Amino acid sequence: MQRFAAALLAMAGAMSCYGQSLSLAANPSSPTGTVALNVILSGASAPPSAVQWSVSYPASSVASVTAVTGAGGGGKTVTCSNGNCILYGFDAQTVQNGVLAVVTFQLASGASVAPSAFQLANGLAASSAGDPVALGVSNTSISVTTTALPAATTGSAYSAALSASGGTGPYTWSLVSGALPQGLTLNSDGTITGTVAGNAVASSFTAQVTDSSNPPASGLANFTISVGAGTTTVTLSLSGSQTAGQQPTLTVTRSGNTSLAINGTLTLTFASSVSGDSNDPNVQFLQANSASGSRQVTFSVPAASTTGAFANGTTKVSTGTVAGTITIAATSLSDSNGNAVAAPAPVTIPINASAPVITKVTVTSGSGAFTVAVTGFSTPRDMQTLTFHFVPTGGTTLAQPDVTVNVSSPFTTYYAGATAQTFGSQFTASVPFTFSSASIPVSSLTVTAANSQGTSTASNSVSP
Repeated sequence: MQRFAAALLAMAGAMSCYGQSLSLAANPSSPTGTVALNVILSGASAPPSAVQWSVSYPASSVASVTAVTGAGGGGKTVTCSNGNCILYGFDAQTVQNGVLAVVTFQLASGASVAPSAFQLANGLAASSAGDPVALGVSNTSISVTTTALPAATTGSAYSAALSASGGTGPYTWSLVSGALPQGLTLNSDGTITGTVAGNAVASSFTAQVTDSSNPPASGLANFTISVGAGTTTVTLSLSGSQTAGQQPTLTVTRSGNTSLAINGTLTLTFASSVSGDSNDPNVQFLQANSASGSRQVTFSVPAASTTGAFANGTTKVSTGTVAGTITIAATSLSDSNGNAVAAPAPVTIPINASAPVITKVTVTSGSGAFTVAVTGFSTPRDMQTLTFHFVPTGGTTLAQPDVTVNVSSPFTTYYAGATAQTFGSQFTASVPFTFSSASIPVSSLTVTAANSQGTSTASNSVSP
């Protein structure tokens, strides 16, 4: 196997007409085991309608011959048989100086052939009027020296440069066939620039370089730019108070590569720290467009966006009222091509065992009596006392303005029951009070509650 990088010029039949010349040069980027010859037209002043030539080569060392048109071939047809090639179908709008065709010889297995074994002969062209035009040989050669291009990353800026040697500078570069990755451009100075968009798919193409000599010389090279998907970082975050009885808002964002959409599923779990209690059903996702809560939600981040949208609208997390740890984690995450995306770090919300919280106090009054209903929650799911502070009416003195009621026993029974499990640690405790006269000597009252962790803040003042 041999890779040919040297220019190959045939000198037979060196005759020109109308200033046209034909040269045969080895393609330096042809793969090992092949010889790719560039057939180059230069100095054409009258557009030929057809070009034909023959190439002599050691037939026993060549397994097959194929040919494709180059940029100068204008996308017309080229055929080769037994070393004779013809390129036809030109007109005044499509003929160009440059590489008319690339003839590739696939060497037989184990063959090793010197470049000089391939010779151009009998080059002819027909003018637009149908007259035969003899084509001579250009003695100027140019080679593409770049052998490979760096990989690109979707969503990232890319910059690379092609280089050549031989001929006369400056060079002009152009795309002959194939395509660059979406978002990239081959500039006339040989630089490849842009930001890669679209899917992470490798792209192959053929580039042509033309020098400034007269007639100009050209060279071809084949390249592949591989494209990586790039890195996408997804982040989960919460805004708002993250304590018991709250509803912070959940947000999904992403950074890095934004060229592809991302779809994911988030799952919420709760681990209670209260002995004998394993769950609080009120710990769940609450979504704006859903009538009921759940512990699993789906979201998507559109392409070119950094912010996710939940399937059922704005999503909050109900933190419940039992001490423990809430964890939100991505259980499924992929891009719009079906590729897995690295899961974000889970979000955890610690719900601490703390003093009771009183959320509401109401009073129902009757003749000489009233009942105080105290609503709240106690994250350790225990209660010890409720203390009532009474403010007397004007001109009245209360013998006992503060009354403390031991509620440990009824609360132990309540929290151990199946009904209470539905409500986490929420409760409503009703305590009746009676007086010796039909009138009620109390103008207002407040309540505090105590559990194993401490005493609550006093409730708002209410009147019987």
